[in-house]
Amino acid sequence: MGSIAANLKQNVVEAQRKRTQLPDCGYEGLGAGKMVFVDVKGHAIGGAQYDVAVKIPIACRRFAIVSDAAPTNSKFLSVDPTGKTNPSGSAAVAFDGLENWFPLNTVQNASTIYWLVLTLPFNVDLIYLSMGTESGATNQFRLICCVDDSLDLRGGMYT
Repeated sequence: MGSIAANLKQNVVEAQRKRTQLPDCGYEGLGAGKMVFVDVKGHAIGGAQYDVAVKIPIACRRFAIVSDAAPTNSKFLSVDPTGKTNPSGSAAVAFDGLENWFPLNTVQNASTIYWLVLTLPFNVDLIYLSMGTESGATNQFRLICCVDDSLDLRGGMYT
């Protein structure tokens, strides 16, 4: 009986260890300097998507793309749903000039793409993404989300 209980306890400890990312590769708890990577995948067909809800495991205030399979597709982040829809199936994100969102990338042309670092004045654990499919490829990218300002990305692709 004792060995069964010990094995169960060991299995639980191992499962928790595998589920919790450590600070050198992700997050642990809610303290300063913590971050998490979040994978986002849009649909392959049907055009631009609006208000794709992304739940983040910890409340964060700084966001940036760190890897992107379709970098020429437009990507916007908002903290509230925009209410936009895409009944026509257009590949491009439609603008009316009244959007409450932030761009995550700026595409000058196919070879000049800037990733933006967004820092909010407050932490959120739910964001909304609006994404175009201008390149014809599926949106699949990774965001880094940071609890505070301890991660500083500048230069190169970052502005």
